[in-house]
Amino acid sequence: MPGLVGLVGGGVEIHVLGGAVIRGELVSVTGDWLTVEKAVGGRLAFVRVAAVASVQDECAPGLRTASRKSAEDVLGGGDEL
Repeated sequence: MPGLVGLVGGGVEIHVLGGAVIRGELVSVTGDWLTVEKAVGGRLAFVRVAAVASVQDECAPGLRTASRKSAEDVLGGGDEL
């Protein structure tokens, strides 16, 4: 997900399908997973890209960096998601 690689090391808010929200520092981005060090507790959270509804840069509140549609486009796996 090239659109998210620039956010590695920064604060993000990840909205996942089903309504959960994960806040913390984006540690890594791979084709299938996002790794986030949670803001509360400092534990690592592994988020499957297919479950991501949107990602928000904490430095730009209100600006959605990636939506589910753009994640599908970037990954080229819209059929799988």
